Amino acid sequence: MDTEYKVKPTEDLVHMGVCNGCGQDINLPRSYVDTDILTAPYTRLGAPYTPGYHINKPVKGVYGEASKIKEELEELMDALDQDAKLMALQELSDMYGAMSAFLKKHYSGFTMKDLEKMSDITKRAFENGER
Repeated sequence: MDTEYKVKPTEDLVHMGVCNGCGQDINLPRSYVDTDILTAPYTRLGAPYTPGYHINKPVKGVYGEASKIKEELEELMDALDQDAKLMALQELSDMYGAMSAFLKKHYSGFTMKDLEKMSDITKRAFENGER
């Protein structure tokens, strides 16, 4: 899905970061970016930092470990705090990948299909009020 922005050819673009999924630069017209987000004095563990995608910068996890799932969950929560629906969907996608890598490393032989099946069973139990 391509998003078409109505931008003057001479309008300044602001580099917002790099897409985790495809590695492409993300540049938005300055008029679409809240300048407070770009210039606010944020801190992480007591040290100042300039936010990229996330205002509440999560602790980096290790791919294939539970810490990566936690990182993606924290990024999802931050996206929701920013009311950034598209970013929230991206974080859900990243979380899916983190969960899949965790399964592959720690529960070989199981797949995301196995989790989906158990999720469907749990949903059925809750909907029917039975356990």
